[in-house]
Amino acid sequence: MDNLYHKEQYCMEFSNREILEYLVKLAQVFEDVDIRLATDTQEEASWETEEAIQYVIFDNKDEEFYVRFLGYETAVFIVNEEFIFLDDIAKPEVPGSDTYGNVVYEGRLRNKSHKEILKIIYELFLIVKGTRELKIEETVVKQEGIHYPQCDYVVRIKKDTNEKSIIQFENIKFVIN
Repeated sequence: MDNLYHKEQYCMEFSNREILEYLVKLAQVFEDVDIRLATDTQEEASWETEEAIQYVIFDNKDEEFYVRFLGYETAVFIVNEEFIFLDDIAKPEVPGSDTYGNVVYEGRLRNKSHKEILKIIYELFLIVKGTRELKIEETVVKQEGIHYPQCDYVVRIKKDTNEKSIIQFENIKFVIN
């Protein structure tokens, strides 16, 4: 499928309705998830806010598990680690200093609807929810100039459950427990 967005439009410029419907409401069903929304000017925004939602915090006051929306980039923060989703058109402009030490998802996004992109974010939410400890192994696959290197990642996650699993998420492999 071709790009769904205009050349000047970032694919992750989500509306509040989309964020609430395709991410927040799905995560809200978990009793152990305490959700808070934030905007540029409101640390605790209501679900009816007119301002653009910038953050969805899944552990309320701890702020160790949240999503940040920037239009060209959506980042998921969990246990002091950052998982970055970049708009395909922004990738060539992102220097290595912006992604250093972080996990960068390399799947295509511009051929996906907002609902499909937020579903990917929600799938990551399901994978990392309940993480106590996280270790990342990075293997550089390709490096061109000053742009960030494309990498494969193995993310080792410790949770309080005995469940073991391996989940491949494009260029990211999650090994749980």
